[in-house]
Parts: sequence; C-alpha cells; structure tokens
Amino acid sequence: NPAVRDEYLAHLAIAGQDGTLHERLSGLPARGIVRAKTGTLRNATSLSGYVLGPNNGQVIGFSMIYNGSQLGAARTLIDELVRAIAKREPLRAVFRDSGFASDDARINAEQIFHEISPATDVKAI
Repeated sequence: NPAVRDEYLAHLAIAGQDGTLHERLSGLPARGIVRAKTGTLRNATSLSGYVLGPNNGQVIGFSMIYNGSQLGAARTLIDELVRAIAKREPLRAVFRDSGFASDDARINAEQIFHEISPATDVKAI
C-alpha cells in the first residue's frame, strides 16, 4: 500500500547507520539507500529489505537466507550481494530453479535482472 510506504520503510534498519545494520554494509554508493531487517537463528541467518533508487524512485526488494554453520562467512557474502545490487552491477545472479512457483516466475525474475542490470549473468540451477 503506497500510503504507508514511508512509515514502513522508517521501521527498517538503515544500513551502516542504525539498528542491527549499524556496523554492516559500509561502502554503499549513497547513504541510506539500503533498508532491511536481519534474522538469526542457531544455524541460519537472513537479510531482507530494499535498495532505494535515486530520490526513492526505483526500489529493488531482496531476501537472502542461509542455513548452515558458517554464519559469519554467510553474512559477509550476503552483504557483498546487497552492495552489488545497490551498485546495480552484480556480475551474476544464481537462483535455485525449484525455488520458483512456475517457469513464468523464473522467466520474470530473469527479465527483471536483465532490465535493471543488463551485464549480469543470470542462471537458474
């Protein structure tokens, strides 16, 4: 609902500035462009949120979840992926094919990546 967008974003941590992200995601192209929520369990870590475009224009939503024992390394990788999205120039995006509800959903994700970042190599495995 666009009417509550600003209030909703205000409740998410700002990368490199406050909340659970105050010491994460340094080196972004601009201050305040990543708003997200972290999640951690014994063997899992996640980061879900938004990369805001210029003047809060184009918004890219993301959600990354890792299950396993190397949580520190996983957080580092997740942060690198978010930085690449924020710069809008990831080298590659790899999706789990079984993670899509349908072939149409997979094709849509690939088309969105090609539109936003034409040089990104997109694969579904």
